[in-house]
Amino acid sequence: MRRAHRLAAILLILVWPGCAYALSFSFTYTDDANGTLASRGWLDPNSLFQQNIRAAANLWAARIASDKTILVTVDTHSYAARAGGTNSSGRFLYTNTSGKSVWEPGPLTRILTGSNPGQTKYGYDILLGFDASFIENNYWFDPQPILRSTTVPANKGDFVSVVTHELGHGFGMSGYRDFPTGQILGSDATLFDDHTYFGGNGNPITGDGSRNPMFFRGTNGASVYGSDLHLTNKPPGDYNYSQNYFHLSSCSSGSSDGLEGTLMNGCVLPNGTRMEITPYDIAVFADLGYLLVTPTGDYNGNKKVDAADYVTWRKSLNQTGVGIAADGNLNNQVDSSDYSFWRSRFGQSVATGTSLVPEPSGVLLLLIVGSLAYRSRRVPRSFLS
Repeated sequence: MRRAHRLAAILLILVWPGCAYALSFSFTYTDDANGTLASRGWLDPNSLFQQNIRAAANLWAARIASDKTILVTVDTHSYAARAGGTNSSGRFLYTNTSGKSVWEPGPLTRILTGSNPGQTKYGYDILLGFDASFIENNYWFDPQPILRSTTVPANKGDFVSVVTHELGHGFGMSGYRDFPTGQILGSDATLFDDHTYFGGNGNPITGDGSRNPMFFRGTNGASVYGSDLHLTNKPPGDYNYSQNYFHLSSCSSGSSDGLEGTLMNGCVLPNGTRMEITPYDIAVFADLGYLLVTPTGDYNGNKKVDAADYVTWRKSLNQTGVGIAADGNLNNQVDSSDYSFWRSRFGQSVATGTSLVPEPSGVLLLLIVGSLAYRSRRVPRSFLS
């Protein structure tokens, strides 16, 4: 068998005008022995496949306050079907009350320390895998993925939305739960695992075989939602069974929990629509420890939302790209929705600093200034979406 072909890494620097932060991504596309990517032209940086992936990365770059470069490997053989995303693990953080060793997601370790020991072992911070045939048959490549203004075909899913979702898993919505049982069987847990728990008797599966509700615990999530966020935990045979443990929403057909439309939901990506990063999604990553950009409506940076910001918006109208000052809703384009965002905040003062920075625990504060620790471990699981 021929060895897999590796394309040289393509470094995409996402420039954020007027901002100290500029998260960037370095993409390495790895083909299989059959040339699955090459045969479709997907190793070409100008292909819509790669353009759509970069556009999805742009959406995260607009949200995460960092000047680091995340190393992403994209291949066509790490997942058996559809699409998937995961990450290498970074630092050992602490031992939790269940005796599990809790590990930080590799991308977060890189952002906070400048390096990621997991990447040294596995070759990536984030791994994305796409089944090429499934992508071709079921998803639509946006011809202008930065603008995201072209109508999505009614019979196709939006590929930018899919990649944005899988990058969310790559940034840390992944873990070590055993899929059939929901238990963490080994000695390790991810940071996301340690933020999750089951209701009822505390077990994933009750004595009669039904599933207990599952939740994500975090101060930011509870602040925006009003309580801990619901996660997916469905029984075998349920349509959403494969989405268990690492997705938002209980996906209940009987009642809505308000999380079915989030980017990281485990329910469905409807054809003909786009998914956006919602406040509920972003709260999860704030609770994991990411430093996140918080939009305010102060487009000219004078610490108040006033008429001068309207002038900035008018001058920026119809511009596209990452980090434009008047992009209030952080979708990488300046349009009427950014006017509405400014208007809804008119007259407000802006506190110094515009990043949503969760308070780390005392243990984490000590580890930030401590040395890195790493040992050979398996890659966290994040299920296909």
